[in-house]
Amino acid sequence: MEDRLLTLREVGEVLRVGYTTITRLVADGTLVSYKVRRLWRVRQSDLDDYLRRVRRGGENAGGGRQGA
Repeated sequence: MEDRLLTLREVGEVLRVGYTTITRLVADGTLVSYKVRRLWRVRQSDLDDYLRRVRRGGENAGGGRQGA
């Protein structure tokens, strides 16, 4: 099975969050991403892993500080 590369906008559409939220998740390392030249991409499998971690309650889904 091919591991599709998603744009940050596509990831935002899947998660139903804004572009800024996705860039924060990428910037703080919460969501694994890859820079291809000057564009960022997220492997489908990395997005799936992130969703599993969030579902188990291991991370704040928004990537921000908890309790703020």
